[in-house]
Amino acid sequence: MEPLHPKVRQALKRAYPNLKDEDIDTSEELLDQRMHADPDTEREKIAELDRRRMELIQRTMPQYSQIVRQVQAEMNPPIRAKKQNYSVEIKSPDHKE
Repeated sequence: MEPLHPKVRQALKRAYPNLKDEDIDTSEELLDQRMHADPDTEREKIAELDRRRMELIQRTMPQYSQIVRQVQAEMNPPIRAKKQNYSVEIKSPDHKE
């Protein structure tokens, strides 16, 4: 799993001036542990990791998801499709080439 992008970390710290690096790191560690847990054999562990991470996020950075999406959108602006120039020629059924 990739670590949280530095721009996301900066945005979180701007939004929550009292947020500690340890809180962000703990959230990332819990997510990493969850991603490495086996969903077939470790359901209880996954549920506990999810619960702990959600409690941490709600307590320390409640707008986490919105901030992450906003920063990702700024870093990856939508790709505009190139305008296609084409023409259509309609031929009558009795047209011969």
